[in-house]
Amino acid sequence: DIARGPDRPGFAVLDTGPGVAPDRLGDGGDAILGRGAAPAVGGGSSGMGLDIARRLVEGQGGRIEIGNRSGGAGLAVSVRLRPAAV
Repeated sequence: DIARGPDRPGFAVLDTGPGVAPDRLGDGGDAILGRGAAPAVGGGSSGMGLDIARRLVEGQGGRIEIGNRSGGAGLAVSVRLRPAAV
């Protein structure tokens, strides 16, 4: 899903996995984005991929946000990028 705002281009990635434990979303996603350990609901994920994505996006001046999809069926990762200077 491509999203373009007035000042920041971006995109969202949605999956249909188990989502993230609700208590891990209350900290703004910091624990899931590599600022602490946060396995997915049901285990099986260390969240390292999201930490790598966060570092890449923030290294380019962007922002990454996460949350569970409506109804708790999957994860939503939203990325906003800094517009390129022209």
